[in-house]
Amino acid sequence: PMDGCTFPIVIMDEAGQSSEQEAMIPLSRGCKMAILVGDPKQLPPFFPSLNLRGTGPKPGPEHRSLLDCLLDNKVAQ
Repeated sequence: PMDGCTFPIVIMDEAGQSSEQEAMIPLSRGCKMAILVGDPKQLPPFFPSLNLRGTGPKPGPEHRSLLDCLLDNKVAQ
């Protein structure tokens, strides 16, 4: 149902809770401008595939938010 649908402007609220992979979905649809709003000190992205009891794999760099990645690389402020 999204064939041909584009998003020239993407405003992503709570961007600190979206993984890089999730954030790329709207950004890959013809985005010309993106506004990411969020607090990287609040809740991180949630990955239900990771064992939440702490006995499974620990979240790695691939489990960061796009907001964290942009802030770490001084692309956003």
